[in-house]
Amino acid sequence: MKIRKSLFSLVGAMLVTFGFTACTDWGDQDPAAGNQVYPERQVVNTYDFEYSDDKPEFSDMVIHNEVCEVVNDDYLGSNVLHLNGTGAAKIANPFNNVKLQNGAAITFAVKVDCAEGEEMDLKRPIFSFGSDDAQDARFYFTPNGQLVYTKPGQLQSLDLDENDPDTYKTGILTPNEWHFVALQLGQKGYQLYVDGKKSLSGYQPEGAAATTFSYQTLLDSIQALPYLYIGTTGDQLGTAEYGSLSVDNVTLIRNQMNERDWNKTVGGNGGGSEEKKVYVPVGAEDCSTAWWSAFSDYFTIPANQTFHTKFINHTKGDENYHNWLLIVCNDRERGGDGYSEYFVLRSDLWGWGNADYNAANLTNEGYGDWDDFKRNMEGAEVDMTVEHRGGEVYVTAIATCKDGTVYKEMYHQPCDANDNIRAFLTCEGSYLQIDAAETYIGEEYAAGSKLVGPADCTAGWWTAFSDFYPLNSTITEDCPFVIKFVNNNTSNGENWNNWVLVCSTEALGGASYFENYVLRADAYGWFGAGGNTNENTANLDFQLTSSFDWTTFKGDMHGATCVLAFTRSGNSLTMNAKQRKEDGSYLPDYQFKFNSMRDGTAGIFLTAELASLDILKAGYFPYYKLLSENQ
Repeated sequence: MKIRKSLFSLVGAMLVTFGFTACTDWGDQDPAAGNQVYPERQVVNTYDFEYSDDKPEFSDMVIHNEVCEVVNDDYLGSNVLHLNGTGAAKIANPFNNVKLQNGAAITFAVKVDCAEGEEMDLKRPIFSFGSDDAQDARFYFTPNGQLVYTKPGQLQSLDLDENDPDTYKTGILTPNEWHFVALQLGQKGYQLYVDGKKSLSGYQPEGAAATTFSYQTLLDSIQALPYLYIGTTGDQLGTAEYGSLSVDNVTLIRNQMNERDWNKTVGGNGGGSEEKKVYVPVGAEDCSTAWWSAFSDYFTIPANQTFHTKFINHTKGDENYHNWLLIVCNDRERGGDGYSEYFVLRSDLWGWGNADYNAANLTNEGYGDWDDFKRNMEGAEVDMTVEHRGGEVYVTAIATCKDGTVYKEMYHQPCDANDNIRAFLTCEGSYLQIDAAETYIGEEYAAGSKLVGPADCTAGWWTAFSDFYPLNSTITEDCPFVIKFVNNNTSNGENWNNWVLVCSTEALGGASYFENYVLRADAYGWFGAGGNTNENTANLDFQLTSSFDWTTFKGDMHGATCVLAFTRSGNSLTMNAKQRKEDGSYLPDYQFKFNSMRDGTAGIFLTAELASLDILKAGYFPYYKLLSENQ
């Protein structure tokens, strides 16, 4: 069913000066420079091709012919952009007005049509960045996962041509089927995901010569080039003829994606492998909650740690303040002896607190009409971080509304530099649903940014290591330390060519370094290296439980999402591993309990041999037990 033919006259392409159906306003400048500016994920623009009285087409989209049009796709049940022949779309580049600090990403749904008996055109551009000037630089991506960056006149060694189908047909896209694709570009390489699975990746070697291609140069070009094209490149706009192509839900992301951005399938999430959503409620579902009557759990934040949470905000929209509130206090029970609040922060840019509270430290982006705000906050997803660092607490809350509107609120003020602080949520005339899987005290890493071992799985033994993560002396089942990563192997190596866990007294190379144990993914380990050994292994107290199928183990571990959870009581440390295969099913549980830890400090790190680990999260998860019960 055809909805609207929208083409740029004369050349059969569509020029959108201000974007298509933009779910978020693009062009917001970065906040003024302060003491510290961290690379932050930001959705710069989204195009879903859905039009209504509330979301009309832009006036410069005019009917020209049949080669570029918005149609209703029967399979998706929604509008998509359909291209054929010389049809293409040309959009003012949304990245022009933001700063790409450490990356850029684009996600989209795509279907490449192919007649029966014919081969898919693997060299046709799906997306490209460039200009109409054939002498300018250009970058494009094809159905083979081919990445091409070139600039006429420069040394050929400065160009990029990755995954050329003349050399290697990747088979990442099946013709005539919808796929969800996510491409992440970084300063040192790229990762490509198809239907929630990592399909291709490439990295720039350390110490590469100045006369070789640089991913940083590519990022700089993507930020500077004037146009984004769909279905062509700027130098071929309106002249090159290709087969039928459809795209939908195009999203451009500044810096680095999160797992929720790439772990999707068309019409779903997670490629069958994403965990079931588990929510923890705060307040009454009918939004009748009175002031100071409903509270979340406490979230204790030690010095130099960061609390992360995501939640859905529900409101009747009667008042600006009928939404979420954040309270940051000292490490005491609310209302008890010694309880003291640093500050209370509301979603409507209002707050109060102790003598250090300073309204001048409260800044925002995206706020405007308050009637719109009250309406938009119903169902908004709020992404919040509270960082306790250097005697200061920093809060960032980003609310993404159903229509794509984004409200960003930031605040900071002094706090005790060494003692724990607590954060908790409350609400009035509203209701919150806390995402249990996205609530933790620790760190989140963009996919591909925290690799242990090269992505091509060539790491030799004892050459690649994760960070060292110190463990508290007491860690309960209610809030275990968790490290989450994707285990990549070649599927044809050995059982031990997967993750390897090391539990030691301090970081590798430290003066008092001692290994309590080394444990492999294939249920094998050893003890006491790096110092005085545990002289009599027979006297060590440990239990190892596993029931893997060794005939399928290597393949099962290929692309598996691994979650290692740790609890500790004195000299006893227990690890429980839950591992999801690429198809979404789980391997058998794997547990190791070691009751002969050295006295004193302990921590963990990961290594790998002929494997590569993509670490996604590491920290203390207060709802891990709840998540496990609802697996």
